[in-house]
Amino acid sequence: MTAPYVLGFDPDLHNSGIAVVRREGDSYRVVALAVAKVPRTITHDAAVLAMVDALPRVAPDYVVVEGQEAYRGRSGARAKPEDLIRLAHVAGAALRLYGNHLDLTHKEIVLPKVWKKQTKKEWKHARICTALGWASEPRAGWALPTGPEPERLEEEFNIYGKQWSHVLDAIGLAIWKLEQLAEKGYR
Repeated sequence: MTAPYVLGFDPDLHNSGIAVVRREGDSYRVVALAVAKVPRTITHDAAVLAMVDALPRVAPDYVVVEGQEAYRGRSGARAKPEDLIRLAHVAGAALRLYGNHLDLTHKEIVLPKVWKKQTKKEWKHARICTALGWASEPRAGWALPTGPEPERLEEEFNIYGKQWSHVLDAIGLAIWKLEQLAEKGYR
């Protein structure tokens, strides 16, 4: 069976990560990346609407969107319910936009604890980079991909600095789905 194009989406109100990844043999190839950006001066429900308008249009074979869950952040504070609801609005809009042409078996919402398995973000990002054959450098709470391919992708898709955190989560979601599909015979 032919390897599908899988879109991973990491919702945020100001920098949503989007990645289209395809499996090629035993490795993965990043086909496209994007960060949908909304200025920080736009907040609350206006940020949700602006983010939905900022999403690029693509038509993948599968869509995986990160869902929301209540958790304690690095500071120990709980996420605000209204923020989680706004993120859920963005996630739902992305699922509709990217999965409108797909049946239910080709799109899903996945909680972080399912695809990350309680792994610290910086470790998960380093593993994602390794799966792509990239080097990475640790940062405070995330990892920065390094080397010729990430540099090429930065230039081609205009992704820099902390935006990589959202993009790596989107790539990780897509790889997670591709691993599930590989178990079913899709290579």
